[in-house]
Amino acid sequence: MGLLTVLTKPRFTLAMISLSREAKRLGKPWDDYVSGAALRARMVTLRHPSRWGLPAEWDITDEPFVTDPDLAAALAARRKGDWKPVARVLESIGTDWARRAHAVDLLAAHTWSDRTSWLDKWLTAEPESPDAAVVRLGWLVAHAWVLRGADRAHNTSAEQFAGFHRVLRTAVEQAKRASALAPDDPTPRQHFLTIARGLGFPPARFPELWADLLRCDPSHRGGHRHALQYWRPHWYGSYPKMFAFADEAAAKSPALASVRIVAAVEACEDHPDTWRAPELAQAVDTTLAWVDGDGDGADSPTVREDRALLAVALVELRRYDEALAQFRVLDRNADASVWGRLWGDERMGFTYTRARAYQHVRPTTVD
Repeated sequence: MGLLTVLTKPRFTLAMISLSREAKRLGKPWDDYVSGAALRARMVTLRHPSRWGLPAEWDITDEPFVTDPDLAAALAARRKGDWKPVARVLESIGTDWARRAHAVDLLAAHTWSDRTSWLDKWLTAEPESPDAAVVRLGWLVAHAWVLRGADRAHNTSAEQFAGFHRVLRTAVEQAKRASALAPDDPTPRQHFLTIARGLGFPPARFPELWADLLRCDPSHRGGHRHALQYWRPHWYGSYPKMFAFADEAAAKSPALASVRIVAAVEACEDHPDTWRAPELAQAVDTTLAWVDGDGDGADSPTVREDRALLAVALVELRRYDEALAQFRVLDRNADASVWGRLWGDERMGFTYTRARAYQHVRPTTVD
């Protein structure tokens, strides 16, 4: 079978990824370890997800799954160039900061096909609107990252960096304006943390920005996750600093326990043993209780992101039944950022991790 045939069939691709990871872990050459027999044997474990009550691979989608009908309507209106439903939904959210941050992230999401005339019209009609200002800020930050690309710095061109920094400098002024228009809103301050990372604000300057966000909401989930990225060793911190920050966040509130799982995801490529840390197991158990109704986790707008993080961590902890329970709730939706972070492709990461879970669990039906 030719390489092209293999790579265009999801189960073959998943099997090859699985075996290549195993070969790397065992320190064996890939081409020696991945034989035809091994590939066929691994393929057996990747068949018929419906036997476990799961959607087929080809039904998996990475499109955003929006449960709020008003937000879904606003997103549809945005695509048609109408800003008024966007304004209404943000006004209705008010000071529910978690919902506001989630809505702004979706409404400000950027693709190269975006047309921002709807946002320009809104800013013209309501120049003092804090809602319009923060959506504009979110769009600028997202646009800057599209210009930069998601690769490591050594694979990023000078032209990409120039565009990235140019837009982020504009975003600094927009962040100041959005913050002034909404003095108690953590949302623009969350984006300011990302700007600080992109423009290389020194660690001595970061605490001032962080304190301003905590003043607005001491347990702001988005803010903590954005700050965690600043303390990664690839930016301006180290693994000890990143984990110290994550552990401190997890100790604050059950809603922030998943920050510790995010830290493990960020470190696992360089330190696979991060999954065996007792702090990670505690964070997983706390997050499980939170998303399943201990507090307000089940109603959180980002609960599906937490369930995706749980699915990854539970597979690594070999708690396969519990991981599969998360995948059943996630159903066909691979829109959580963790899938792309680990695999570079949301659908691939979701499908492969799901297969790792169900191959260890007895099927609910037979062929």
